[in-house]
Amino acid sequence: MLFPGLEKSVRIGDLQGNSFLVMSANGYPFGKKMIADVLSDVQNHGTIDHLFVCVDAEEDAVDARYQEVDNVIKQHVATGTLFVRYSIIVQNRTIETWFLGNRRIISRSPQGEALRTCLQHYSVLQDDPEDLPVPNDFFGNHAMYHAHYLNAVFSEHNMTYRKSSPGEVLKESYLRQLVLRTRTTGHLATLNHFFTVCQTLGGDPSMLVP
Repeated sequence: MLFPGLEKSVRIGDLQGNSFLVMSANGYPFGKKMIADVLSDVQNHGTIDHLFVCVDAEEDAVDARYQEVDNVIKQHVATGTLFVRYSIIVQNRTIETWFLGNRRIISRSPQGEALRTCLQHYSVLQDDPEDLPVPNDFFGNHAMYHAHYLNAVFSEHNMTYRKSSPGEVLKESYLRQLVLRTRTTGHLATLNHFFTVCQTLGGDPSMLVP
C-alpha cells in the first residue's frame, strides 16, 4: 500500500525490478546472525537498492536497540560486504504498540471488562501508545501487555488479532488511521519515523499524508 506497484517475492533469489521480500527472525531477541546472513545475501544478489531492518525495542530504549542493530550492520560495511542503502526501524515497544494508534477502532463505551480495564489504566485514545505502562497486577512485559490491550480492542468487535493472522490491521483503512495519528499528534514517534523514511523513498503521497 505504501509502495504501489511492488510485487512480493518469496525468495531473495527471485527479487528483481519492482519487487520486495519480507524475512522474519521470529521475534525477540532479534537475530544478529540472521541479520548478518541477510546482509551477505543482499550483497551477493547485487541488485537490491534498499534494506529495511525492523526490530522491537521491547524492554530496551529505542536508541540502544537502534545502536545494537547498527553495530551489526557496520561490521559488514567495514569489511566491504555491504553496498546498499539501509534503514533501521525500531518499534517502541512492539508492532502491536503501533496498531493501538488507530483511534477509530477503539470503543469509547466498551462492553467488555477487558477493554474497560485497559482504558481505565491508560487511554490510548488520548495518550501516546508508546508510553503505555504495564499495570502492577499484569504478569508480563510491555510487549505482552500491549498485545493484550490490542486483543481487548479487537474483542469489542468480535474480531481476533494474531501475529500469524493480523486480519483488520492489514486493511488500507487501518493504515490510513495510523498515518493520521502520527501526522496530527506527537504520538508514535517510531512509527512516524517509518512513514517519513517511506516518504523519502518515494512512498505513495496519498497514503502518507492525512
